[in-house]
Amino acid sequence: MRLGLVAVTLCACGSMDPAEHHDAATQIDAGEDPGECLLPTLAQTVATLAGCSRSGIADGMRGDARFNNPTNAIIATTGDTYITDFDSSRIRKIDRSGNTTTVLQMQNFHKPFGIALAPANKLYVETDDNDSGAHSNNTGTIWLVDPDAHTADRAESQCSPMDASHSRITCTT
Repeated sequence: MRLGLVAVTLCACGSMDPAEHHDAATQIDAGEDPGECLLPTLAQTVATLAGCSRSGIADGMRGDARFNNPTNAIIATTGDTYITDFDSSRIRKIDRSGNTTTVLQMQNFHKPFGIALAPANKLYVETDDNDSGAHSNNTGTIWLVDPDAHTADRAESQCSPMDASHSRITCTT
């Protein structure tokens, strides 16, 4: 089982025609015209941002970082990627240089799963367990996470289910 965080590229600029490029790591030099934006082939879309096949909890550069069941990721407007690291109950960040850091770990913050961007460079994070650590079909907590301050507050007053199954949630600010 591979436990590194994997990202999928939706679009790449420049020619990604396999006849022109035999190496998926081909990059366009600064100042070079990137050309038309084309959808890459599957072989060109998957890359490990950080981590490897060994699970664990370690911050650091690309291959030194360890994750313990990363479940979801989102890319902020800053270019930073935020990850819900489920089994370590942490929110992790991979910056643009490939360095992984832990931005949130709190005693009552259990099993983060869903993640979305919130206003003011914050994140909405859904946890599988409630803030007491209990888990059932009806548990879970929505948090408003400030990655810069390394804090999180319950966001239930801002968020509510959109349907009876709780499969869709809406948050207002």
